[in-house]
This record gives sequence, C-alpha cells and structure tokens, in this order.
Amino acid sequence: MMMSILFRATLFLVLLAPVLAADVPRVQLDGNGVPSITLDGRALLDPADPAVLSVVLEDISRNAAGEEVRTYQRPDVKPTAASRQGHVLRQDYPWGRVEYAYTASPDALAIAVAIHNATSSTIADFTIRLATVELPGAAASLKPNETMACSLDNLAVVEAPCGGWKLLACCQTIEPPLFFGLGRPEKNTERYPLMVRGGVVAMEAGAFEFHPLGLPRVAPGKSLNLAFSLRFAPADKPSLQILADLHRAFREVHASRLDWKDRRPIGQLFLPSGQNKSPANPRGWFGKADLNVSTPEGRAQFRKLMLDYADRSIKAMSKMDAQGMIVWNLEGEENPHPITYIGDPRMLRTLAPEMDEVADEFFARFRDAGFRTGCTLRPTQIYKHPEKGWQHGTGSDMPGRNEQFQHLKPADLPAWRFFPIVQRMCDKIDYARKRWGCTIFYIDTNGIFVPVGEKTEFKWRLLDALVLKGILEKHPDVLLIPELCRGDGTFRTAYWAYSAVYFELDYGGIWTTPGRVLDIMPGAFSVIALKDAKNYDARRADLVEAVRRGDILFFRGWFDDSINPKIRSIYEDAGRLPRK
Repeated sequence: MMMSILFRATLFLVLLAPVLAADVPRVQLDGNGVPSITLDGRALLDPADPAVLSVVLEDISRNAAGEEVRTYQRPDVKPTAASRQGHVLRQDYPWGRVEYAYTASPDALAIAVAIHNATSSTIADFTIRLATVELPGAAASLKPNETMACSLDNLAVVEAPCGGWKLLACCQTIEPPLFFGLGRPEKNTERYPLMVRGGVVAMEAGAFEFHPLGLPRVAPGKSLNLAFSLRFAPADKPSLQILADLHRAFREVHASRLDWKDRRPIGQLFLPSGQNKSPANPRGWFGKADLNVSTPEGRAQFRKLMLDYADRSIKAMSKMDAQGMIVWNLEGEENPHPITYIGDPRMLRTLAPEMDEVADEFFARFRDAGFRTGCTLRPTQIYKHPEKGWQHGTGSDMPGRNEQFQHLKPADLPAWRFFPIVQRMCDKIDYARKRWGCTIFYIDTNGIFVPVGEKTEFKWRLLDALVLKGILEKHPDVLLIPELCRGDGTFRTAYWAYSAVYFELDYGGIWTTPGRVLDIMPGAFSVIALKDAKNYDARRADLVEAVRRGDILFFRGWFDDSINPKIRSIYEDAGRLPRK
C-alpha cells in the first residue's frame, strides 16, 4: 500500500514539474540581442522596436528688455536609420539618436536608454515607448490612475498582476525626475505600452527658475542616460525584497539630514483671533470688539490677555511633558482664507503692531519654562494689493511685493519666473530664531504657483524636497513640518529625509508615517494632529505603535483639552513618557 502511494506521489510530481517550470516567466536575449519575455509559452513582450513618440526642442533668445524668450519646435520622430550591435539597439533621427541597451537575468529585464542631442537647441521634453508588455489578469485589477508614476522625490514603481505572478516596472533613475509606467492598454486587450516621458515640473539644484516644460532636459551636444527594469516575482513575494537595491539608491540621493531626537508631544497654539472684529480690534483678538489695540490702555489690556494665555498654555503643556509649542497665527486673523495664516514673522510689526510689542515677552515665558518655541511659515511673499488688500504671491520675488533677493536674480530672468524659495524661507527662520529662539516650524500650504507649459500658465505645485534640504543645510538643528506631501499628482517620499510631514488623525486617509516611506527610510517620522480624535478608539493601537516607532503627536496646548490625557496615555503605553 505504501509503495503504491509513493508511486502515485512520484508520478504526480513528475507530471507537475513541466507545468511548474512553464509557469515561471523567462527573460532572454536572442542571438541578435533582441529581448523576449515568455510565461507558460506565451510571449509577454512585443518584439517590435521601441519608439520615440515626441520630442520638443527649445531655443532661447532675448527681447528688447534683455529678458529671455523661449520658442519651441517639434521635429520629426521617424528614425532615419536603425541598427543593432550586440545587445544595443540604435535609432538615428534628424535631431540626434537614442540607444537602448538590454540586459537579461532569470527574472528581470534591464533597459538602459541614452538620448543624444545633436542639435544646437535644447531637448526640453520627450516621450518614448520603451516596449509593449502583455499582462494577463491586469485589466481586472489595475486602475488607470495607478499605471503611471512620477519619480520626483519618489520611487517610480508600478506594480501589476501578470498571470499568477507580479510585474514591477521600475524607474531606476533617481535623478533627474521622470514620468514612467504603463500607458493605456490597447483596446480590448491586456497589452500595455511601457512609457517614459519628461515634463516634470521641478527646479534644478541651485537654480532659481522652473523651466516651462519641466525636467529632464538635454543640452546641445549632450546626452541623457536613463535606466529602467521589468522585474517578475511570485505574487506573494514582498515588494520590499524585490526593490532593496532601489531603496538603497534612493537613500544615497536623499540621505537623511534630519537630526531631531526628541519625540515628545508638541503643543499647537492657536491665538484667540478672528471673532468679533471691529475698527478698534481689527484682528478680533479674544473676541472682544471693544478692545482698542490702538490706545495705550487697550494695548496694556491686550498684553495682560496674551501673557495670561501664555501662562495657561504652559500649565497645559507641562501636564503633557511637551517638548515645545508652535504658534499658528502669530499675526492674528484679520484677513480671510486663504490669507489667514501669514507665515512671515518679519511682517509682524506691519500686520499686528500690538502683538509685535508683546511677542518677545510672550515667547520668553515659554523658553523660561523649558519649552522649545516655533511658528508658522509659508513659502510665498505677502504683499498689499491696492484694491484687494493683503495677498500671498505666487512664490516668485516680484518688485514692489516686499522683495528682498533681487541681487540674486539673473539679469535675463523675468521677475515673475524668479523663485528664491530657500533664501526666503531661511530669512524667515533667521528672524524667528534670533528674536524668539524658534526651532520648530510648521510650513503651511507648502506649495507655490509655477509658470508651466509653452503658455507659462501658473499652476500650483508642492515645494521640491530640494527646498527642504537647502533649508536644513543652513539650519541643521530645526524641525520642519510641511503640511502636505501630496496633492499635485506626486507623493514626496524624499520629504522625510529633511522633515517630519504633518498628518491629521481624522482627515486625509493617512494618520501615521506610511509603510512605503518606512520601507525606504526606516528612521522616518511624522507629526500627527489628533484634534477632535473622532477615530481615536479605532486607531489607538496604530497610534501607540506609531509613537513607539518615533512619530510625534500634536495636541491643543492652550487649555486642558479633554483629549490630552488620552494623548499622554498613548505616549505612556509606547514607553515614550513615564506614567503619572
């Protein structure tokens, strides 16, 4: 009986072996260097050559004012010649050439692309179809908004099911940024074009301008080298194991510069302002319409109210064993949204002279009590429009708008395209540090309006991680807390190398440092505001683990909020604070 069972089991394995072998994706190069990928005898890679779909050439001239003017042309993208040498395919064009070099391993195909510019113009944008891949089973689960990725401050990796396996289409080039992934499938098929294109709105390191057609660019006579790969793995294999080399490469480019060891909670201070405004109290301080901040008596009353507020806050923060505080609305709330939060401490004397008089004493109360101090910043200029009142600028350094960095502007660069963001932010930090000792900075609305496209239309974009890096290089002992890490079609993983991103427990769908960030940057941490904590019970275990790992919690620091003991209990359970 036992021999019979063994015979049948052996026969089953013998019969199954070819099936198992056939189910493994096979990546090969033939004798001519042409790549192929097969799965269960089915060709997944279209044998057709890759193709350049579009190229834009840019020329720069000068107008009568000496400012640069850009013009564009779209040359023919039909190859004039094509040839193969070993594993390299070369395609020649009137404007240059593109070379594709293939390397096959048992479970991956690497594609190196070199774009050579033979013109006197700059290649300002391009689109290339690298290949066409067939992905059995992808159509049912792959969402259209998940097929393309942007490598700006992030890894561009697109994961797709493939006949019981999974494909990870990887952009291995960390810089310059690219759009990469799977285009729309051919109609009624599961055949997807593997695409790469430029046009990423980003600023080059050390520059003050955004090129209208974005990055990357290929200068006349120069080349651009890019690298991609198609990686196959069993569907249940963790992607972390498959992408370890890319994670290392990303960390080499975005090495963590954030050195902030204190992870105790931080108090949020919203000064009582904005209610019951009056001509005597235009910022509505403490909701007192009859408070006249323009008279000596009214200012003395305001000073007492502010210092009492500070003393109450210190008591509440002491109970939380807080590391410090951030004042959100130092200038008050005279202006409506979106001008409410000014984010420029240099403007305090102009915007709220009564607060300017008491601010030094106010911040000193907290420093003397052993707390760090902080305030809100924004990356834009604040200026007074003759008809609309106070406004936030686009982010450029326009004359007549409290401009300060015109000495840095290239002579041929129009002011509306001049963006000295790092310098402006550092100047604001310098002021707050020297005057009040501030080292914690919440960056409200951490984006700017950038002129993009051939028509240079202004569109909102998040600050690049290079901005945060530039700030931290000049101020290595501050904590930057940007409000946003997504919202313009990108996800800024690199932010965590230079800052602690802000999240809210009850808003946005992310309330702790994302796992995909921790996979790449194991030491990353975020700052989480609980506010009303409507989802406290359901997410408490996640919060305890997040705090144990290093995330910081915000709390309302100006009174004994009923949620504060719950926040402290999270820290106690995480082992970050002693139990009371």
